[in-house]
Amino acid sequence: MTPTKVLIGQMLVVFGITLAGTWAATQWVAYSLGFQQRLGEPWFLIANLPVYYPWRLFEWWYVYDAYASLPRGYRLRNGRAAHAQGGASLSRSPPVQSTSLVAQPGHARR
Repeated sequence: MTPTKVLIGQMLVVFGITLAGTWAATQWVAYSLGFQQRLGEPWFLIANLPVYYPWRLFEWWYVYDAYASLPRGYRLRNGRAAHAQGGASLSRSPPVQSTSLVAQPGHARR
């Protein structure tokens, strides 16, 4: 066996894994969007569920990205998405302030 055959086999495995991951992501997005007709015609049906081409994910991303809202818990900060969970804003809530975990205003934490 020559080393070239091993590299070709490894490349095929990586390509297959990439294709399977992209296809799974495409199907997950279609499922999350309720298999709407605006997603286009499916490639074929399995048990009455539409199966789309793997690259349709990128088409949908390009066409519908401007209309998609940010997931819950995210907000825009300086034009970029930032996660809103935790951080300094959480430390100002009354339940957290009542503990000794956060220094009170004007008091140094020991």
